[in-house]
Amino acid sequence: MRYPAIAVSLFIAILGAAAVVAPALPLAIAESLLNPVGLYIVAGGRVLIGIIILLAAGISRAPVTLRILGTFIIIAGLATPNFGVERSRALFEWWVGQGEGFMRATAGIVMLIGVSLIYALLPRRQSAA
Repeated sequence: MRYPAIAVSLFIAILGAAAVVAPALPLAIAESLLNPVGLYIVAGGRVLIGIIILLAAGISRAPVTLRILGTFIIIAGLATPNFGVERSRALFEWWVGQGEGFMRATAGIVMLIGVSLIYALLPRRQSAA
């Protein structure tokens, strides 16, 4: 399960990096998902990502951290449809209203989370004793 989890982590890192460089692209994607069907797509994606991270946690460098993170992502995915389109749109508009610097900073955090997940999922080096 290591490689699917690394692929998901790489996707997260690339998404964050793309949003740092060109925030308009992720904004357009996010805005297109602000409808009932889009929220279910996001919810399903979150649950799938959470499950993949949870299953890979045991072979990672940080199993407890990844189990907690995977569980949190699954819970967030299950809660997403209940959040609703109106609240999601209000949160999106608040986020956009904070300015480009804030959007780039949060995208940078997403990128760092993806890179940190990749590091946690890579095999440990064998020491030459």
